[in-house]
Amino acid sequence: MRRFILWYLTCLFVSFTFGQVYSTNDTNFKKGRDAYKNKEYHDAFLHFERYIDVETSRSVHESREKKLMYAYVYAGFCSEEIERFEKTISFYQHGLTLARKLNEKSDMSLILNNLGMQYQRVGKFQEAIDAHKESLNLDIELNERRSVGIDYSNAGDAYMKWGDYSRALENYEKSREIHLQDGDLGKAASREVGVGEVYLRWNQLDLAMVTLQNATARMLQNNRNPSSGVMLMAEIHRKKGDFSKAEFEIRRALDYDRRSGNEGKLADRLNGLGLLYQHEGRMGQAISSYEEALSNARYRKDKDNIARILSNLGSVYFVEGDYPKAIVHFKESVELKEALRKSAFGPIRREYLSSQIQTYKYLAACYMKTNQVAEAFDAIEASRSKYLAEQIVGKGTEPALLSLQDTQELLGTDDVVLVYANADWREKILIVITRDQVKGMILDDRAFLRDAIDLSKKGTQAANLQQRGSLNFVVDKLLSKEAAGPVPDSDIFEVAINFYRDILINRQEDREWSRLFYDLLLRPVAEFVKQKQNLIISPDGLLNYLPYETLMDNHGNYVAISKDVRYTQSMAVLEALNARNYPDSRKYMLAFGGSVYNESTYKTDMGLPEGQTLPEEEFTSPGSFNFDLSIGRRKAPSDLLLTESLRSELNQDPDQSLRDTYKQLGINTMNNLPGTLYEIEHLREVVPDIKMYSKYQANEFYVKYMNDNGELGDYKVLHFATHGLTIPILPELSAVVLSIYDDERSEDGFLRTSEINELDIRADFVNLSACETGLGKIYGGEGVVGLTQSFLIAGANGLSVSLWSVADNSTAIFMVEMYRKVNRDGMDYFEAIAETKREFIKGQYGEAFKLPYYWAPFVYYGREN
Repeated sequence: MRRFILWYLTCLFVSFTFGQVYSTNDTNFKKGRDAYKNKEYHDAFLHFERYIDVETSRSVHESREKKLMYAYVYAGFCSEEIERFEKTISFYQHGLTLARKLNEKSDMSLILNNLGMQYQRVGKFQEAIDAHKESLNLDIELNERRSVGIDYSNAGDAYMKWGDYSRALENYEKSREIHLQDGDLGKAASREVGVGEVYLRWNQLDLAMVTLQNATARMLQNNRNPSSGVMLMAEIHRKKGDFSKAEFEIRRALDYDRRSGNEGKLADRLNGLGLLYQHEGRMGQAISSYEEALSNARYRKDKDNIARILSNLGSVYFVEGDYPKAIVHFKESVELKEALRKSAFGPIRREYLSSQIQTYKYLAACYMKTNQVAEAFDAIEASRSKYLAEQIVGKGTEPALLSLQDTQELLGTDDVVLVYANADWREKILIVITRDQVKGMILDDRAFLRDAIDLSKKGTQAANLQQRGSLNFVVDKLLSKEAAGPVPDSDIFEVAINFYRDILINRQEDREWSRLFYDLLLRPVAEFVKQKQNLIISPDGLLNYLPYETLMDNHGNYVAISKDVRYTQSMAVLEALNARNYPDSRKYMLAFGGSVYNESTYKTDMGLPEGQTLPEEEFTSPGSFNFDLSIGRRKAPSDLLLTESLRSELNQDPDQSLRDTYKQLGINTMNNLPGTLYEIEHLREVVPDIKMYSKYQANEFYVKYMNDNGELGDYKVLHFATHGLTIPILPELSAVVLSIYDDERSEDGFLRTSEINELDIRADFVNLSACETGLGKIYGGEGVVGLTQSFLIAGANGLSVSLWSVADNSTAIFMVEMYRKVNRDGMDYFEAIAETKREFIKGQYGEAFKLPYYWAPFVYYGREN
């Protein structure tokens, strides 16, 4: 009995003690909540933090878990208000854990949204998007329309910061529509600001300005702070050179923020002011504004803003010629941006790097200015085709970042590498590398631009050239420069490249233009190059579309006469390809050609009498597309202004048939290609081991069927003699086009880039004997994204692609003769391509085929096999 009494008294004491503790701690919660309501955020934070410390010092009873969850959420709110950001994410994460346990979906949504915004602040954009998406799904389930609108907007902000403007626009528009339907005009107007920013990032300045003016006016009418929209309007004025209006708008935005107590945007506003001062040449004031902005961003641990401001500060020091100080700022900015890029998954990594590429270019330029060639090479490689290299080596594996010394060790004694960078700058970078020598130089293109303008005025060629293709340009920028006003140097260089391409595409030869490009791009390194047979070119920007083989020295010789030329996106990509090892036991060739594009005329189109060869000048038009076409085969659509609805449709179900989508682009019917059937049938003469799919069997189903059963990976060579589509504005729709039947069957016939990415091939060589397969969308840093990259990702070690629409007849001859050299003479594929070009130049296949139009479009990307 005595033992029981002692036990009872002990329990009573413990219960009383814990009751006191709970009661006291509940007082902390109540005081914290009252302080929060009174906007006394510092006191509230201390009370909630004390409550959490006491509550978690022992096992938390289930009955108190919900209150603890709210304490974490309140503590997160308060830590934001008093800028104790180092604790904010942790509080929200703990609160989310309890909300999940308690299955409190409404609270989960709230916490996820706040957590997502904090992830945005520290640059964890993938985590932010994941949080906003989960919150969106919960709010849809709970039928919380207002919250759904907020979720879409917050996700749009994350995509915007990451440089994925298309998805940002999609989310902003969905958010705006919901708020309009609910009659919340203020919130709808704030979402319109996001839409305006997307237009601004796409350089649609007038459209952006109208959108932002309307949005900010409606925000003021609905008592909302319009400062974000006003800042974007200031940026537009700055881009247009109206600095007084830009400064007025920035100061107006600062005034709105101060009146609303929105001090969190101070870094952004000061950064905008610094940009304005910099463009006006007020460098001292620019530096002061940037440094104040940087101090604020560092205090808030806003990594995205820190990286941006550091880059802007570096650009001031670059202009001032203080390259060592510029390097310090650019290096730190690049380190932050690399961390942000690596936090992303999928194509967003590519989008983000493209949006930040100027920082890498500045860093490389600084190193070149200070004669640090190895460091300049490192900066270039750090920004060059990173996403492609990562996909080639596989998920979860970081590709090797080759140093200059590593690159030299890769090279044979007969190799020379030319790495070009900053192609859109007046001062371009060229680094030439051999096994035992390295030289870096800056190519100043001012003399080239003057000569290009003068040369374009000679004769009437320019007026007669067709203005079409995926690289349309406006020739009167050159011909009427005085009337049109000053043309930016980068625009003139772009026009010059496209002007030269159009000369080649229209089956002309212009030695002056060939020499002009040779003098800029190759003459400075002629001594390095002349003793080497193998020329490996790593181009940049629009230089990806320039066939170096057509450039001509003062002796009137094309580069193709003396050099075997191949291309690479970067040295890291080349090393990733070199690391692949495929078994020698594979069969030799799998070929697809002679596909059915028009069933009603197929037999007539493709049936050739016994012994008949293709006439020299017979060409075939690709079909009834609703865009301008040139004479040639397998033509790609050009400059298609795809609507966002098409992009959204593609994202919704990547496995759906897109026949109707292509029809919306004007791709209705395609002509049959007799040359493709001729091509693969004559390959039998030179290829001893070939499996061929032609006519109705040359279809997408067979490609995927063979991939699914592993057979596609059993061939050393894959050859596609088909139509090809390149859609630069939306590379996901670029495709190798196989048979398209009148009645759609199991596949739509368009083997798209996303589908190619998923193929499992182990090919030494893939030959895309089709039009413009080497073109695509140019991403800053990543290069040309299209069919070339997709086949490298799928497993190709080398690839032949084309830079323009090619003729049916000459292409068939070219490909058969190229394979003859590989199988008869034991040449590597790029060597055989180079030798076949030389034979075309010498007229071995007819005088007509000596022109670059017939032999120059075929370029080789990849390793030596």
